[in-house]
Amino acid sequence: MSKLLINESPLQVLPSLAVAVGLNEAIVLQQVHYWLARSTTDKGGHRWVYNTIPQWQEQFPFWSADTVRRTLASLKDAGLLVAETLSDNRFDKTMFYRIDYDRLRAIEDGILQPSEHGNVPSSEAATAGDDIDRTETTTEKSKKTRSASTPKATFNYETGKVEQLADSVVEKWQAAYPAIDVRAEIARAEAWLLANPKNRKSDLPRFLNNWLNRAQDRAPRAGGSPQPGRSFRPRPQTSFSGNSYSGTPDDEIPWLRSA
Repeated sequence: MSKLLINESPLQVLPSLAVAVGLNEAIVLQQVHYWLARSTTDKGGHRWVYNTIPQWQEQFPFWSADTVRRTLASLKDAGLLVAETLSDNRFDKTMFYRIDYDRLRAIEDGILQPSEHGNVPSSEAATAGDDIDRTETTTEKSKKTRSASTPKATFNYETGKVEQLADSVVEKWQAAYPAIDVRAEIARAEAWLLANPKNRKSDLPRFLNNWLNRAQDRAPRAGGSPQPGRSFRPRPQTSFSGNSYSGTPDDEIPWLRSA
């Protein structure tokens, strides 16, 4: 018998759910539902489940940590996944998750369509007898709208600042990387970009996202311990003034070489 055939507990997902919310989102949503059914954490009349990004990734070994984060963020943007810190301790940033089953039922009933902007009613979804593939049409319209209305972030080497970075993008990053101060990390990235003008980035949002991902991995967890499998290293001491920069050379900092 082949080892590639099912001999272990499979990840299951309904095709209709994948069509409604996306394949990656459907897989994660089903797994969250699985854990919620077994959860003993109850608050506000809802069950909640907690897993770190590495723990989620263990359940989806075919995905990178970035893919897991993006999928969780997508579900939150669609209003299907609710994420909150339940501890009364303001220093405890542990993120718990639950499913908004009311919204999921509304999508199932055709009242709403999942949207990255949250609960957006869709009059098209209620129209019967239309043969158009609405999932594909809506996605294409969303891409066109975003490309037309949202300018791409750039770095101004004269001011040393990232420009045209939407607050909504920063908020999304802060939700995806709760262990760090996103705006402070962006300021550090600005200093690095200004000090390394030869390493200009053609895709600044992707560079910043990778920067934040590495910072999240290095950040201490609640209680002061580093992320599992990571050794916490303080940032090198640097100073920056005008057009001069002093500190540890870039080629001596391994995580900067890959920036």
